[in-house]
Amino acid sequence: MSIQTLPSVTRTDAEWRALLSPEQYRIARREGTERAFTPGNHEAEKRAGDYHCVGCGTVLWRSEDKFDSGTGWPSFVRPASQGVVATKTDFKLIYPRTEVHCAVCDSHMGHVFPDGPPPTGRRWCINGAVLDFRPRDSSSEPGFVAGADGGSAGRDRDTGEIDGGDGGGGGD
Repeated sequence: MSIQTLPSVTRTDAEWRALLSPEQYRIARREGTERAFTPGNHEAEKRAGDYHCVGCGTVLWRSEDKFDSGTGWPSFVRPASQGVVATKTDFKLIYPRTEVHCAVCDSHMGHVFPDGPPPTGRRWCINGAVLDFRPRDSSSEPGFVAGADGGSAGRDRDTGEIDGGDGGGGGD
């Protein structure tokens, strides 16, 4: 299985602050977490569409892969396409978790846990503040993503290897 090389988006801290709201900046650039069930965080969004990264516009998630995890954050069974997200181990709590970032601009998205539903068994628990939901009408095509296989893995930022996202425990 091949992975398309994604373009890289880099910005200065001042450019990020100008582009993002204070809350988006705190989450995307400082690896923060929004409160569960924050109004407007897309957790209850039911329309068909694509979830884009607020930092670069890359399609990271699709409504077809969204499910109600009951956690208060938008949750998905897989990324929109293989290679659009990167993962790394997060030791901010007592136990390690698998942190999720946009592979294009390195914006923090959330965490992935091994307690999701079939077909992947993974719960990609994502901060809604760093998502730009764009509804899809019946005549539009899904947004651009790198790769076309719809795989459930991301790329490990530290090693560059495909990571199935089997990190452990907890909500984002």
